[in-house]
Amino acid sequence: MLLLSTRLAKIPAMSSFSPRDTLANRLMLLGCLLILVPCIVAALAAAFYGWPIVLSILPLGQRPVKAAEPGETLVLVTGLAGTGGTDPTDQIDEALRDAVTDGYTSSYMPYPTRVGRLADVPLSEQDARELGQRYNASIVLWGTYDPSDTYEVICTSLQTQTELEPTQFSLSLRQGDTSDMEDLADLVLTVVLYQAGDYYGADTVLSTLDKSINPSVIAFYHAEVYRAMGNGIQALSTVDAALSSDPDNAWLLTVKATVLRDVAQYEEALAAASASLEQEPSQADTYAVRGSIYQAMGDAQSALDDYKHALDLAPDNTDALRARAQTYQSLGNTEAALSDYARLIELEPEEYRNFLARAWLYTADGDKDAALADFEQALALAETADEHSYGHSSNYPYQAQTEVLEAQARALRSLGEYALALDVYNRLDSTGTFYSPFGHAIERGMTYWEMGDQEQAQDVWDETLLSSGAQDAAGYNNLAWSLAMQGYYEPALNYSNHSLELDAHEPNSLHTRGYIHLMLKEYQAALDDFSTALANGLNYPDVYRDMADAYAGLGKYKQAIENYETYLHLVPYAQDRHQVEERLKAAQAAYQP
Repeated sequence: MLLLSTRLAKIPAMSSFSPRDTLANRLMLLGCLLILVPCIVAALAAAFYGWPIVLSILPLGQRPVKAAEPGETLVLVTGLAGTGGTDPTDQIDEALRDAVTDGYTSSYMPYPTRVGRLADVPLSEQDARELGQRYNASIVLWGTYDPSDTYEVICTSLQTQTELEPTQFSLSLRQGDTSDMEDLADLVLTVVLYQAGDYYGADTVLSTLDKSINPSVIAFYHAEVYRAMGNGIQALSTVDAALSSDPDNAWLLTVKATVLRDVAQYEEALAAASASLEQEPSQADTYAVRGSIYQAMGDAQSALDDYKHALDLAPDNTDALRARAQTYQSLGNTEAALSDYARLIELEPEEYRNFLARAWLYTADGDKDAALADFEQALALAETADEHSYGHSSNYPYQAQTEVLEAQARALRSLGEYALALDVYNRLDSTGTFYSPFGHAIERGMTYWEMGDQEQAQDVWDETLLSSGAQDAAGYNNLAWSLAMQGYYEPALNYSNHSLELDAHEPNSLHTRGYIHLMLKEYQAALDDFSTALANGLNYPDVYRDMADAYAGLGKYKQAIENYETYLHLVPYAQDRHQVEERLKAAQAAYQP
């Protein structure tokens, strides 16, 4: 006890510590912190800026690859399988990066596109697809090489736009040939642009390609690009050129059938599809295409038969399911159509157009609650679609939502829910959407007209012309034409007359008024306007078809036949060719010299 007390006595009391000692300790601690903080900052900066440098010096196949974000396009370049010779993978990667990130980003690709290099070596299509799915990639490049310094590069596409687009194609290339490398990179770039809906960019790249590297694939994409740009004649010429050297290519024959179908050459389209099936009778896609041709020709039963063949061969063929649902709907078979739409939604739960199509079916069936529920689901999915495709369509950031809202407003009008329809039109105008407010204002006026409030409808239309600065002959004519196309002939005639009051000789206005008279079965008045429009320089082939309809309405079949034939000669690929040919046959049958 005495010893403990003695030791305790040697320890100074707390109060005996010098304030100077405390201050010194604090200053020492502060000094340490001042030394450590720059060190920590320097370490963080080194990690932040140095890590990318470290990654950049790693071999391409060893660098980490991040999975694609929604709306981003990722092209994976994998290792090629082979022994002996020279592995060309690094050259492929470099050529593709040059094409995607240097040569085309600024002018053709204003949306996120990235090339990733993996050391993995797929040995089959299944391997390539599993790898692509792991990284949410759009395209996977893989293949083989051999000691002779030739190699086969296979392009596997995981996000095709249609059932007919190739899910995989291959190219045989020569080691060290830079032009082969460039063509490979540009063909892959074409696929990226096509799948992004950038058809003009795809057309620009395709024009530089050596057509010999894979003529069939290049012909498909060029035809599809021409078709998307509305150039059916050029699309057909492209496919025919490819078929001239490979006339029995079943896939190209099917592509030709789709092009001919789209330009209303149904008999020729049917022949091309049937020829394709003779070569490859197990092609589900071709049955779906031929079914759509029968459907366009009005042969619903033959269309259903072909859709059944397609679905027997490929139960998950969404093109065939969608087309069959539409055919059932046109026949009034709601139950069968709903069954197909349910299957479509099961296969494509994120596709807003499936819900939109079913909403229209419910609308036609008078089921308002089910229709509105599907419209809301379609709108939710459309918002996501717009977010993911914003970079692909930066000029139209609300395209999908606009499509759904416009359809919803029209459906509500057809159901007599005018107040709800007006709310939707207000929503369209307040959120900023794909199309100009002019079209929405016209439809809002139509809603008031259907409600019986014609004065309010005209006020809306007049205000629309005033706010858009279109109170001239052309503005009144455009409004008249828009109303006539929707079947609102009475107000359309009023605005057409007002247009001609401002310019009595304007040929387009004369044609518009003639068309309205034609729809009102005022055939002589229609002919008078059409004839004057032609005399005043109208350069619009449709006027000959319209004149033929007016002559047929008056029983003047000889003149009707002449004008139908003139129209078909001037517009050989008219979308309504089949219908006009039917009217021509009817006039020929009724004509008695």
